[in-house]
Amino acid sequence: MERYSRSLTIAGLATLILASGLIWLLLSEPVALAAAVDHGALTLVAAAMSRALVSAITTLVRYL
Repeated sequence: MERYSRSLTIAGLATLILASGLIWLLLSEPVALAAAVDHGALTLVAAAMSRALVSAITTLVRYL
């Protein structure tokens, strides 16, 4: 039973991180996300998410 609990926890955390990233992308770059969804390409969504993540980390480092 512990093995299933651990795998469900990992899957839940991965889902939480992905959902948080998409929400952040929707708030920070809505046009890029809309264009990526319109084309239907997952690589465009991943590229837009990585740009938003780099921007967030850069902003955080500047703040510190």
